[in-house]
Amino acid sequence: MTSGLVDTEEENVVLTLHILAKLTQKTNVIVISRIENIVTAFEKLFQSNFKLISQKQSQERAMNIIRAVLRVVYTFQTSAEIQETPMPRFTDFLKNQVLVNPDAKQMYERIAASAQSGF
Repeated sequence: MTSGLVDTEEENVVLTLHILAKLTQKTNVIVISRIENIVTAFEKLFQSNFKLISQKQSQERAMNIIRAVLRVVYTFQTSAEIQETPMPRFTDFLKNQVLVNPDAKQMYERIAASAQSGF
């Protein structure tokens, strides 16, 4: 599941993240059982792509990947089963990497608002 997250092609990474979001909606048990590996991959994707944005390199590619990561993070955050299961690593990633970064927080809030409005 996480091997697609280390691919060098943006399309493959975004597609893997999309599949992961769908998998989360259908079978949370699989996602919960692999959450440590998933969060590790998220951290690497998040850090490396924000670095590219700040260096003005491959900004569009990096933004697409970060938005896809944040969509999956939102899906995790709103999943009843995942919320019932203590996952300190995921919570730490959300609080200490996503929500403390003003740009990431703004993107995350837009994703949440969009999802709540039904779009």
